[in-house]
Amino acid sequence: MSDIKAQIDSLIFRGFVTETGWKRLPDVLRYLKAIERRLEKLPIDPNRDRLHMIKIESVSKDYQSLLNKLPKGKKCRKQLKRYAG
Repeated sequence: MSDIKAQIDSLIFRGFVTETGWKRLPDVLRYLKAIERRLEKLPIDPNRDRLHMIKIESVSKDYQSLLNKLPKGKKCRKQLKRYAG
């Protein structure tokens, strides 16, 4: 459940509307609905959820590793950096 809180915290925070931009607000709503659906399915098969989270964590770590390899001073687009976890 801590990963769900972290997901929500990364979506909804002070200034998120300004940072996200009004064009991407429907995406935020879609992500929140996906979290809600995940919570509905969690009691049915918690192991499946855990396995999916392991995959997501692996991809996130790989992505962060790639970000860390960017040359010093090289900027990553803010929109992409946000997904680093």
